[in-house]
Amino acid sequence: LLNMAERSSLLIDRRSFFESVAKREAQSSTSTGGCALFHTEAPQPGLISSSFLLLGRAPRPLKVASLDGLAVDIFFVICCQDAALYRTVLTRLTKLILAGDMIRQLRLAPDGQTMRQTVIACEGRLLQ
Repeated sequence: LLNMAERSSLLIDRRSFFESVAKREAQSSTSTGGCALFHTEAPQPGLISSSFLLLGRAPRPLKVASLDGLAVDIFFVICCQDAALYRTVLTRLTKLILAGDMIRQLRLAPDGQTMRQTVIACEGRLLQ
């Protein structure tokens, strides 16, 4: 996922960003239910050129530190330049995950575009 962000010029300092996410994860895992919400402890505007959200699915679940001990196959990487947007995105994603079966739908999606459409549709239902 970070390779994709770096190729698109959204990620300015890959190493520092990765270290910041790893530091945050070392404090407490953001993985549960087979899904990870990777993010830095606070917005890092100097590490990214613009706010963005990455979504990826591993071909098979990966063993990572998680709150429930489950392997993870759905990954979100949250990258925001300001604190308000950062809190909004993190809160909204958490609500989406807890509200229904978005994660199951993401696992069944045949491609990235369908995964993106799934998140948008689930968000639309949440906001109704």
